[in-house]
Parts: sequence; C-alpha cells; structure tokens
Amino acid sequence: MSNEFLNKNWEGSVEHVKGRLSRWKQLSRGRTLVINNLATSSLWHKLACVDPPPNLLAHIQAQLVDVFWDGQHWIPQSVLHLPKEEGGQGLVQLSSRAAAFRLQFIQRLLTGPRDLVWRAAASGLLRTVKGLGLDRALFLMDTKMLDISGLPMFYRRLFKIWNVFKKQNKGYRTVHWLLEESLVYGGRLDISGVTVPALSRTLISSGFVTLRELVNVAESDLSRAEDLAARMGLRSLRVVNQLLHRWRSALTSEEHVQLMDYQHTETGPAEDEPFPRLNIAPDLDGCAGPLLECRREGEMDFGSVSGKLLYRACVKVLNKKKLSGRVDTPWRSVLGFNGDIRPEWRALYKPPLTKRAADLQWRILHEGELNFAAELR
Repeated sequence: MSNEFLNKNWEGSVEHVKGRLSRWKQLSRGRTLVINNLATSSLWHKLACVDPPPNLLAHIQAQLVDVFWDGQHWIPQSVLHLPKEEGGQGLVQLSSRAAAFRLQFIQRLLTGPRDLVWRAAASGLLRTVKGLGLDRALFLMDTKMLDISGLPMFYRRLFKIWNVFKKQNKGYRTVHWLLEESLVYGGRLDISGVTVPALSRTLISSGFVTLRELVNVAESDLSRAEDLAARMGLRSLRVVNQLLHRWRSALTSEEHVQLMDYQHTETGPAEDEPFPRLNIAPDLDGCAGPLLECRREGEMDFGSVSGKLLYRACVKVLNKKKLSGRVDTPWRSVLGFNGDIRPEWRALYKPPLTKRAADLQWRILHEGELNFAAELR
C-alpha cells in the first residue's frame, strides 16, 4: 500500500485536534487532563494501527505545548512529559505514545493468546527477514544486526523501538524455545568471530540457524562432529569439535538436561508454547541524571507489563539525551542538599495551594528564577 493511501488516514487530524483545543482555550486548570484525554484521544486508534506521515506528530505536539504554556515555554519540553511525582507535568508525548503502542503490538505477538487473528500474517512477514524463516524467534536475537529493509514501514518501526530497550532472557519454560535459540545474529548461542572466519555465513548457508537444526545433526549431546563437518563442508574435525565445545559451554546444566530429553519429535504448534520470559529496560547507556532514574521501568516483565509503564519507559528512553545530566532542581547545589533529599513534586498540587500557585512553585523549583513580568502579564 502506497504512502499516499496510508496518509489519507491522517487527513484532518491537525484541524481536529486544534478544534478540540479551541473549545478549552480559556481554561486555567486541568489543561493536562484536557490535552491528554480529550484533545488527543482521537489519535490513539490510528497510532496503534498505522504510522503517521513524517513530522505530523511533531506538528501536533507543538500545538499541545503552546496551549499548555499559553505560548510561554518556561521549562524544556522533555521535562513536561515526565509524571508529576518525577518532576514533570504528565503532558502526553505523542511519539512516546506511538512507541508504547508498538511495544504492546510486540507484546501481544510474543505472549498474547494463540487465537490472535493477525499473528499468522505478522509471522509470514517476519519469516522473510534475511531469509532465515524465523518469526517470533527473531526477538531472541540482537535485532540491531538484522537487515529489515524489506519489511513494511510499520514492522520496521517495531524493530526500531525494540532496539532502544535492553532485553534479558529469564529462561525457557519448554524445550521448544530453547531449540529456537539462534546460532547467528547476536543470539545467545552466537559464537561467530571464533575459530572459523565468516562462521555466521557458513552456518546460514548450511542450514544451521537455530539450535534445533544443530541438534538434529549433532544429536542432543552435541557430539557428532563428523556429521556436522560434512553438512558444513569443513574438513577439520578439530575445528568442528571446538565449535561444538563452545556451544555446549554456552548452555546451562538445566538446558543440557532438557536437550537430553528431546527425542527429535515435533513439538506442538508454536502458539501452544509459552514464549520465554523476557525482562526489558530502557537502554540509557551513556546518559544519567536524577530525571532518568528508573524506579519501576528498570526491569519490566515484558509479558505482563502495563501499557502505562511501557509509555513511561518510552518517555525516558526517547528523551534521554535531553534529560541526561539535568538536575531535578538547581536549588540542590544552592542549599547543599544531598542526593537522598528529593523534591516532593506532588505536594505542590495539594490543598491549600491553588493550581496557579502550584505551577509557579513548580517552575521556581525547576529553573530557580522566573521572568515575573511575563508571569504577571
């Protein structure tokens, strides 16, 4: 489907949001609520299903921030998107919301019910990646190493947001997914770069992409060096034995037991096999600061994490460069506060403080000084 037809889904979106915002332009309180729930709610279904045209979300986001600030941008926009308890205002960031929707799509693909009507179509597209013939097992690899240029834009965006998160495999509940573990492209059993030059290319051309294919030739104990050498076209049994030794060493004792019980019988349909438990966390390497601390987002069970928490994680990872190194309040150094003392941001928005007074105090805590002439105008 051409971009021209896809973009028709978004025709009138900017005007629709502007129209909703104009009805509340005199509002002095609850602007975040209006923006998050009334002005932008019409975008959510489309964002979950279709990628917007370039710059559309940025254009709408600028309109939202202008309304929120009355055109006076007091605080960097990246701070606004943080929740109130972390020093922000909870103003929705459309790009982070779209990213969270993509993560939820992956979540349902990997761990959702077996009768998902779109899973077969999604799996068919994923099997075309690099000619590997793998679908959900791709997400057990280092997907940054995959060439996904042949996929539709929607699926390329899936991998783009997946790549900005760290993943940790917490183990296999059945032998099925252990056997689906990749031998190439950054999988846990990828030993490329040792012993055999261009090992990944040799494995793929020989039909060894997953542990299942290796076990079917080298047996469950990974000992049949002669058979493996013949299939890979290698003459040196010493080299092949070294490869097998490295693969055996990469497996845990529990996984060795699982393999020994495997009898080359076909398991049930993949949909019946629970996907390995994955923990994910925002990849904040190279960035740090009090506004990037991950209290709940630091280790999320991908199978059960809520969309709200995924969104918060996306806000931090997509704004990490702007939030990195930024202090939560400049008064920390002035008053000599240590890192254990934190501003109680939510206390500003509780009685007897009014909303306007709370906003003023919030800005002072963030910036240390204000243009009072502009504030009183």
